[in-house]
Amino acid sequence: MKLNIGVIKGDGIGPEIVTEAMKVLDRTAEVYGHEMNYTQLLMGGASIDVHGVPLTDETIRLARSSDAVLMGSIGGDAKTSPWYRLEPPKRPEAGLPCLFFCIIFKHRSSPLADFFRICPH
Repeated sequence: MKLNIGVIKGDGIGPEIVTEAMKVLDRTAEVYGHEMNYTQLLMGGASIDVHGVPLTDETIRLARSSDAVLMGSIGGDAKTSPWYRLEPPKRPEAGLPCLFFCIIFKHRSSPLADFFRICPH
């Protein structure tokens, strides 16, 4: 089986943990004859640092086209991280509801999206 995995390493300890999780997936794929293809995606503070927003349209598009998404922790220390000086809709975790909603409902539309305005994508 060939799987396309979107990888959001996240912030803080997230990248370290996700890197190790990828090693486990790779070994499992090797043992059982599968193939893992990874696409690195940015979200949270890492995305803010590069793009100025916690979640981009491109990340959503790539996550939706993946078979699965492996994600590490998002955000940092609310007392010391500069990301938490931003207004709440621009903070690292602001993209989480949108990403989850877009992945869960990637093959169907739902009136909940319009009702709750969770995800503009």
